[in-house]
Amino acid sequence: MRSAASICSLVVAFAAGVAQADVYRWVDASGGVHYGDVPVEGAVMIKTTSPRMPSANNASAVNRSSSSRDQAAAINEEMRERRERDAAARGVKDDLAKTQSDQCKRATQRYQTSINSHRMYKEGKDGQRTYLTDAELDTERLQARTDRDAYCSGSSASGNSATDSKSSGGVTASSNKH
Repeated sequence: MRSAASICSLVVAFAAGVAQADVYRWVDASGGVHYGDVPVEGAVMIKTTSPRMPSANNASAVNRSSSSRDQAAAINEEMRERRERDAAARGVKDDLAKTQSDQCKRATQRYQTSINSHRMYKEGKDGQRTYLTDAELDTERLQARTDRDAYCSGSSASGNSATDSKSSGGVTASSNKH
């Protein structure tokens, strides 16, 4: 009884193995779509049940499949590189915006200081203060306003204006009143 059951299970297992087959899809000359388990010229394997080495009949389908994978990999690599470039460009854009915002803030502070100060001075190399005349003070205020407008307008500055004390001739506000 045991041997009959073993033989029966072997027959069923063999039949199941034979029933599984690769499925191929192809389009005939009139445009009709066909499916079958035998590869024909131009057929593409759409389902496989066992790993096989490509035969002469389906080698072109395997080559097309490999070529498609290579193309997909190249597209994925290109997309990855593009995302990296875009991220770097966004980083640069963010850095530029932050720098311009900082420059605008400093230029605005410098302008407000020049407006609020009654006296301003330049410091000499030996540390001696030379106070600005009213005309020089007006010129300094005008330059500070020009710098503020350039840095705060939303466009990049021309490079002729700067907000630090070096480009403003080392002018500093004084708390002394007339």
